[in-house]
Amino acid sequence: AAASGGLGDPPGSRRRPRVNVAGVPRGRLVAGLGAASALLVWYTGAALTLLGALGGGAGLALLHASFRTQNFKARLANAREEFRAVWRGYNAGSDYTL
Repeated sequence: AAASGGLGDPPGSRRRPRVNVAGVPRGRLVAGLGAASALLVWYTGAALTLLGALGGGAGLALLHASFRTQNFKARLANAREEFRAVWRGYNAGSDYTL
């Protein structure tokens, strides 16, 4: 009865189960680990390096996406079909037996 609808819940609704990691609620553990990693990055002076790496990665992904050709998958399939047609034409008219 605890997993599905309490008194104030609409019928059929379900509550998400509480997840504990080593007896600590998952949200509190994630927040604590995030704060600890942020402090570690700050104290080691790696903040600019980390920001540069993240910015560079995002910039390269955007640059790559902007240079992609439109409808690349369809163009590749069309080239494959053209190659098959030409290959069939070469094989149909030639006899390479000795």
